[in-house]
Amino acid sequence: VFGAVGVLDWLQLGAVVPVVAAQQGAASLALAPAGLGNPWLHAKARLLGGAGARTSAAVDVGVGVPVGTAVAQGNGGLAFAPRVQAGHRFEAFLLSGELGLLVRSPVDYGALGGGPGTVLGSQLFGAVAVSGLPAEGPRGEVSVRAFAPLGGGRVGVEGQVGVRWP
Repeated sequence: VFGAVGVLDWLQLGAVVPVVAAQQGAASLALAPAGLGNPWLHAKARLLGGAGARTSAAVDVGVGVPVGTAVAQGNGGLAFAPRVQAGHRFEAFLLSGELGLLVRSPVDYGALGGGPGTVLGSQLFGAVAVSGLPAEGPRGEVSVRAFAPLGGGRVGVEGQVGVRWP
């Protein structure tokens, strides 16, 4: 569950509350059937661009609040995530990217994952996205995000396809 509001023409405040609606696994894993991940509070400030600009840039700072349900993979401690975002609007699509750093305490999921490489901690991350820009209605989006752990572990890459309503 997420949302954001523009409080000034250059400042946006937002929140993200990860919800595990339902999950199941082996009894030995002691997973919660449902729960909350750690909520995130964000502040995003525009550095470049504005209404009608083709190129934009922003700085976003997020703070993860450690109040989630531990057995739903929440409450891993306080987290901090600064990032830089940039984009360029072409006639039919928007190309955007971001680079950031996630600073958090390491959490060992070895018991759940069954082996090495299951420690989640601080990481560098980056993403690239392409969004359609129709005159009205929903728009399609494709993104690729990569994560590089700073304390060992596996590099990860994920792709997402979605629809946004402006």
